[in-house]
Parts: sequence; structure tokens; C-alpha cells
Amino acid sequence: MKEIQVKDNDTGLQIFINGTPDIRQIPKELSDAYIAGLERRMTEDILKENEQVETS
Repeated sequence: MKEIQVKDNDTGLQIFINGTPDIRQIPKELSDAYIAGLERRMTEDILKENEQVETS
């Protein structure tokens, strides 16, 4: 078992894994949902940045 360090770990919990993570084993539906969430967050960040530029 190996502890991994997570950059943005708001919980403060330690995270351990067995072996090496293999992203090919993630179900397509889960990876699609994760990518959609990342896309939404990026879009929100870009819109906020554009608003800040326009008000400057």
C-alpha cells in the first residue's frame, strides 16, 4: 500500500492506493462525467476572467 499526495485535498484525509492506478480501468460513463465537470469548471473560470478584464 502506498500513500499518495493530493494537491487540493480539502478533507485533510490521507489517501492510500494498492498498486499503480490504471486510468484505462475507469468506466467510460465515469470518465465522461469527470471530463464534463472539468469542462464546466474551465468554462466558469474563463467567464469570470473575462468579466474581470471587462470591468478593468
